[in-house]
Amino acid sequence: LSTSLMRPVGLLAAARRRASPRGVVRVCNHMSCMTAGAAAVMADIEELGAFCGVSVVARGCMNFCAEGPNCEIEAPAAGGKLSAPKGGRIVRGVGSFEAAVGVLRDVLGGKDPAVPAGVTSRARLRSDALRLMGRDMARPSEEVVEDMLEVEELMTKAIDAEVGAEDADHDRPDRLRELRMLRGRARGRCALADADLRDSYAEAALEDFAAVAAEHPLFAPVFVERGKVFSFVGRPAEALRAYNEALGLRPSQAPGCRLRPDEVKQLRRTVERLEQRIASGACEDGDGQASDGSGRWPVEAITGVSWDTCIYHLRIKPPTEPHPFPHDAWHVDCRFSGGPSREYTPMSTAADWEEGKLDLLVKTYADGAVSSVFGALLTKDEAEKESQVNYTAVDDQPCWVWVSTPLITLYLPSCEELPPAEDVEAVDRVGMVVGGTGVAPALQLMREVADQSGAFGPKSQGVLLCSSHTTLDCLCVDELREIERASGGRVRVRHTLTSEPPPPVKSGNVEGEDEDEDEDDDPWENVPQLKLRGKHEHFATYFQPFEPEGGYVGKGENDAPIFFGRVNEQMLRQILPTPGPRTRIITCGPPGMQAAVREVVLKLGHAAEALVELAGHAAKTNGQDGGDGDEAAIGRDADAALESGEASAPKKDGAVADRPPDVVLMSKDPAPEAAQPSVQAAVTAVTLRLPCFSC
Repeated sequence: LSTSLMRPVGLLAAARRRASPRGVVRVCNHMSCMTAGAAAVMADIEELGAFCGVSVVARGCMNFCAEGPNCEIEAPAAGGKLSAPKGGRIVRGVGSFEAAVGVLRDVLGGKDPAVPAGVTSRARLRSDALRLMGRDMARPSEEVVEDMLEVEELMTKAIDAEVGAEDADHDRPDRLRELRMLRGRARGRCALADADLRDSYAEAALEDFAAVAAEHPLFAPVFVERGKVFSFVGRPAEALRAYNEALGLRPSQAPGCRLRPDEVKQLRRTVERLEQRIASGACEDGDGQASDGSGRWPVEAITGVSWDTCIYHLRIKPPTEPHPFPHDAWHVDCRFSGGPSREYTPMSTAADWEEGKLDLLVKTYADGAVSSVFGALLTKDEAEKESQVNYTAVDDQPCWVWVSTPLITLYLPSCEELPPAEDVEAVDRVGMVVGGTGVAPALQLMREVADQSGAFGPKSQGVLLCSSHTTLDCLCVDELREIERASGGRVRVRHTLTSEPPPPVKSGNVEGEDEDEDEDDDPWENVPQLKLRGKHEHFATYFQPFEPEGGYVGKGENDAPIFFGRVNEQMLRQILPTPGPRTRIITCGPPGMQAAVREVVLKLGHAAEALVELAGHAAKTNGQDGGDGDEAAIGRDADAALESGEASAPKKDGAVADRPPDVVLMSKDPAPEAAQPSVQAAVTAVTLRLPCFSC
């Protein structure tokens, strides 16, 4: 429960406690106790203890989490002095108002606290309400609404009793304010949880907050609460105005009216994000998207496919405009509110985009400017539960990605970055060499080859070589198998593993020997963990492994034999199409791999004009370059260098220098794998680099 709603008690009551210290109650504020009602225990003892000289403070865990709420009582020893800190008796399971009164009774040596009956009655109503509000909000919406309606009823009774009370405690002139704030918060939670009656609940909440603001115009928390409710019902301009009012009241010296420094910091971030949304027009129609598909896309699901890579399934209402490049290679620009942008090639098709579906394959680095934010995203369902827990609008949860309209990568079938001339000879032989997440653009091109009505024509052929560290790092295996199957033999896919040794040759001496070894060897036991603060729980792990539906690479029914080692001349000579004017060789990976492939391709007789390289490229942020470009990433994963914006000089022997410290490598000298690409067209032996994508 936000402490903005429960400000310190009146000055006279505090002075009375200091003048007559008769005991201290320390209440555990650990999460399990808070969920069980620790906030209510503190409020009860604070309210009633003011009449008998007993104070209450928060403390850490007491190691009785399953029995909370727990507290520690310190009664005066001989001579009236309190016992030493943390030297009192622990009382467990203070789960009701009566139990809190019992704690006070223990502090007072068995005597009942001398509290007016009217105050006790109103405190009991507030206590019951706080216990309901302290319950876990990550529950079904109907259960949350049921609890909040009960809170509303309890607070209404308490407010009526407070207004008509003849025994009003002049030490607590802010009690009515607190009760109205609690009822308004309960109504606001109903508005957040019940979409059908959201407007009516919101108006009721705003009435409570308006009453508080009228009587306490310098009470900053009430303006924050108003801003939240305006956000819940899609009134961003009014929310922004309320938040700014709260910030404007910050210098006020009125007791209990100011926001804490951490609350001010959080509120400023909220205002900044809201201003950006309003300026971009994302708030005008409520869904933040334009007819061309650009705007905010919510994350519907996340699929972890390796220890550092996930597929993010974004969904919106279908754009009204058709896809601008249905049979070309395309990408989208992605960013998060107020941050830099990066460009990603979707795994999904242009037809999927027209249905409002976008699947992004993203490899996360702990120091990545954009990929690290992807690594901490929530799904829309998770965000809705989190909004209930944190009492914030779903719009403020990390479940949104700003996505541009589709952008051109390569025009097909010419495989050029600019629209081809009419007399350009069509390409119908495509060879690709990719690494890591570079498989995403390969999916697009190979689908066009497999589709007889695609850009390359019904007689086209394609071959793809995917380079990965180990079997567990092979991405999009099922999707590639489906392309092979649909192509009728016109698409062939091969894999090479750079950090995994070939399987031992079966001796055949002992029957069942090899099968037993395979069963005992779990490859997920040695998988590293991505060290990223706040990362989501969807990455593949030992406890949550990912396995392609058709089995790991090499285990599928029609899988071709696996190569082992880095991409070399022997592999390329075996799989690449023969040189010719209708052939293109396309690579997607870090500069080190591309340089090696380029040398072999030219040696095999392919013209420089036939080579097209896709590589990680530094995006621009506010008109400034996001990094030193591709050359800065030599000897290092391209997406890692470009995300961090740091240069990494190669060592003389080609070994990696300055890898990200938070990424645990799977071998001492692995082959760097590719990121999402930026296009560069090889029109001469010295390639021409053109901006397009990065990870």
